[in-house]
Parts: sequence; C-alpha cells; structure tokens
Amino acid sequence: MRQIPVDSDWWVSLVFPLALLMISIWPPAFSEARLQDRIVAIVNSELIMLSDMKREFETEQERLSREHQGSDLAQRLKTAEYMALTKLIERRLQLQEAKAQKIQVSDLEVKQALEQMKRQGSPLNITNPSDLQTVRDQLLLMRVIDQHIRGNITVGDSELKLSPCATPTAPTPCRVDDSD
Repeated sequence: MRQIPVDSDWWVSLVFPLALLMISIWPPAFSEARLQDRIVAIVNSELIMLSDMKREFETEQERLSREHQGSDLAQRLKTAEYMALTKLIERRLQLQEAKAQKIQVSDLEVKQALEQMKRQGSPLNITNPSDLQTVRDQLLLMRVIDQHIRGNITVGDSELKLSPCATPTAPTPCRVDDSD
C-alpha cells in the first residue's frame, strides 16, 4: 500500500479560512446567543416561564410607561412585575386546587361564556384555542373561589331579616330601612 504525504500547512491554510467563513455566515449562532425564556417560578411541579410573566405584565407595563418616567417608572415597573408574578402563582395554585377537587367546566359552558363575552364587546375568538383555555381557566377559578367563599359564609337566624325585597312581588326599586 502506498502512502500519500499530506502537507500540514496546506490543510491549515484551507481549514482556517473556511472556519472564519462559517462564523461570519452564521453570526447568531456564535455572537448573538441570547436567553429566550427561563423559569421564574415553580408552583408544585408546574413551571412559570419568563414569557408567561411578560405576557401577564405587558399591558400594565405599557400603561406605566405612558404615565411615568425615570426612577419613578423603574420602581413602579418593578412593583408591577412582582405583582404579575404573584398573580400567576396564585392562579396556578387555584387551578391546581380545582384539579385536586376534580372541578370541571364543560365545553358547552366555555362556548356560552365566550359568546356572552363577545356580545359584550370582548375581542376573544371562539375558534382560538388560547382564548378557549383562558375562558376555561377563568370559569374554573370562579368555581374554586365560589366553593371557598360559600363554605365560609354562615348567616345566623338573628342576622336574617325578611325584607320586602325578598318576595317575588317586591316593588322595583326596593329599599330596606336597616335603622332599627
């Protein structure tokens, strides 16, 4: 078998310019590596991502940017960002509670709620899966809150007063005088 000698200078002179060409053609891969998303909170086993928080915070950020400037703006943005994260964490906990209690919302209920919201001028779209999930989550949250509130309300006999407004034939407008 015959060996062909390879000149190492020739090889280096070809690879080095080729590597420089590759780096210059694909600069995002080497020079502009940026963090696109990251975890900002973990609620039990569910992740809250930076993109979720930014989406929650977006409209408040725009409003604050129009109304404030300088260090006041920076402080208010920091507070609003914290509040947005807190709101996301609370929502996730409540949705987890709904799941634990096996609270469900039917597709029909979601569709009816979307149609009602649309009649009231909401820009939500019945065919958009994201809008459907948003409405479903809102309905679930309402049910969880209702269960917790109703479970903690007690009305004693002494607090219960039968008013003329409680009857089906009550006049409109009905006024109760509670001055006794």
